[in-house]
Amino acid sequence: MERRNKPTLKRARFVLAGALAVVMTVLFAPSGQAAANPYTPEGVCGSGYQRVSPNATLDLKNGSALWGQTYLLYSSATKKNCVVTIKRFEVGVESYTVAHLQVQGSNMVGDAGYYEYYAGPHYAYAPGKCVRIHGVVWEDDMVRYAQKYGPYGWCD
Repeated sequence: MERRNKPTLKRARFVLAGALAVVMTVLFAPSGQAAANPYTPEGVCGSGYQRVSPNATLDLKNGSALWGQTYLLYSSATKKNCVVTIKRFEVGVESYTVAHLQVQGSNMVGDAGYYEYYAGPHYAYAPGKCVRIHGVVWEDDMVRYAQKYGPYGWCD
């Protein structure tokens, strides 16, 4: 009878250790690693807007972690630029997020606020001028952030 209990006890310990590992993974997983963002830059800016080029995307990183991306899009029909920042960190959690666009010779303007998925869109007409973009994603406690300014380029 004692021999039967030993394998059962070992099995119970193994099951308990596995359950404890699952609980610890859930409790101590990095925050902000939520589901993928369901929004795209094209969907946010609207019909007819296309990404200007791969170079017109800013990767917003905190260390090596990608927290978001700021995109520049353009519509040949409206002749307007569109900027949007899509969150990749704390998706679905309100955190301060910025999408700015600056037409050369003007102030940087755009959209900034507490958003769950993205900031923007912000549109600008810039005939004969170059533009640059800027994006920020803050952690929900406003301590850490990811930010990047793009250079002037993408001249219309």
